[in-house]
Amino acid sequence: RLQLAPDRSAQRSAAMKRKRKGKKKKAAAPTASSAAVEAAAATAVKGRKKRKAEEQEELPVEPIDEDEESEDDDDDDDDDDAEDAEEEEEDDGDLDVDFEFFDPNEEDYHSVGDLIKNGTWEFVELNFAELADSIVGQGNIGTLIKSDADAGSAGSDKEETVCGLLTTLNLRQFAHQSWPKVMGSALLEKAKKHADAEVVQKLKGLLERKDGSEVGLLLSERFVNLPPQLIPPLHKAL
Repeated sequence: RLQLAPDRSAQRSAAMKRKRKGKKKKAAAPTASSAAVEAAAATAVKGRKKRKAEEQEELPVEPIDEDEESEDDDDDDDDDDAEDAEEEEEDDGDLDVDFEFFDPNEEDYHSVGDLIKNGTWEFVELNFAELADSIVGQGNIGTLIKSDADAGSAGSDKEETVCGLLTTLNLRQFAHQSWPKVMGSALLEKAKKHADAEVVQKLKGLLERKDGSEVGLLLSERFVNLPPQLIPPLHKAL
């Protein structure tokens, strides 16, 4: 009798099929787990978006103050107007002024008084009213520089402004007034601080007029921005 051996090739093929099925089952398992992870991630994202929306709804809304906005707008307008005004002033920086020379006159009393009060002798307690009266009282000595300026609105009269003066005052002629003594004392005090003893003695002798000579006080006052071209003819006129 012939005994047939079992078909080994068939057995091997059947075993290989079983292995393939097992591999397929094992590969399918990760696919299910990755889907679950994706689903969980999507759920977490939705939860964060929901919480963020709730927080935004809970935030208080500040009311807008219309008055503050209008004030800010007004401030901006004021700044613009100020800038425009500054630009206009810069454009109008150059002025044409006419200067004229005049003899001192009693009508110039107040203008001359204002000029000398803020001038060289402002550091001295002086009777400026007396000094101004002495200057305008001698019309034949000294010169005033005046300029014409509008006194007010258009069409109004013009006011003459005294911009400078140069005159000489005789100390003997005005010895009865107080300002010669006050000015002499102030000059001597300055000389004692800044000059030699010999200079002080000479100045003292001139002020006291011991030799009988005539001594005049040269008084010069003018605006700081007065054109220097006016000074030479001012001295010539004296």
